[in-house]
Amino acid sequence: KGIDVFSEKPAIVGINDSKDIELAVKQNKTNFFVSFQRKFHPLFLKTKELVDSGEIGEVMSVSVNVSSYVPDWHPYEDFMDLYACRKDLGGGVLRTECHEVDMIFNLFGNPIKVQSQARCSGPYELDVEDSVDLLLDYEQFGVQVSVCFMQKFQERKIVIKGQKGFINCDFLNESLIFQMLGMSEICKIEEKFGMDEMFTAQASDYLSNIPNYTEESLNTITNLSSLFDSIKY
Repeated sequence: KGIDVFSEKPAIVGINDSKDIELAVKQNKTNFFVSFQRKFHPLFLKTKELVDSGEIGEVMSVSVNVSSYVPDWHPYEDFMDLYACRKDLGGGVLRTECHEVDMIFNLFGNPIKVQSQARCSGPYELDVEDSVDLLLDYEQFGVQVSVCFMQKFQERKIVIKGQKGFINCDFLNESLIFQMLGMSEICKIEEKFGMDEMFTAQASDYLSNIPNYTEESLNTITNLSSLFDSIKY
């Protein structure tokens, strides 16, 4: 209908969805945006600045760890009824906890190959995966991604190691640690930035740059759909 679209993440469930959306957006010349508010966190923006500047040198390895405990997400309701825990509602940990995967695409673009392993290893019998391990091949380096929503010890962290330095971005502890060759000390940045602030920052940036986000969002759903379709559980 030619109406711009602002969608909750991940916007798609599989590859067919992404193709349909891309076709509709391009045919009708509409703007399209997928909400990934976490990448508007100042610590991620600083991480991207350091990577893009080349200060850490050629990237050698990247690891991403995301752990949470879905029964604690919404204590006021039965977690087994949440979309995240139900296949018929498009659930599964990767479709739910994909913020950091989107960040990796934002940092490094499209991987040339994806390997995945999914399982339901928690104490509850779900018809979706509660744990996923991914290996994203960028030819010169690999990105290891571990995502689980049945882990009581929470974690949200991206660690990037380069030939000239390293970056450790810890969202739960709200700190960014990095060091490059020539720096006598490790640098640490602490930044408290709540969820409301992330949504506000995203909305402000989006409203100022609506047309610039369509291609990025279409690339995001294409990349995510390839990951989702690789999951065999």
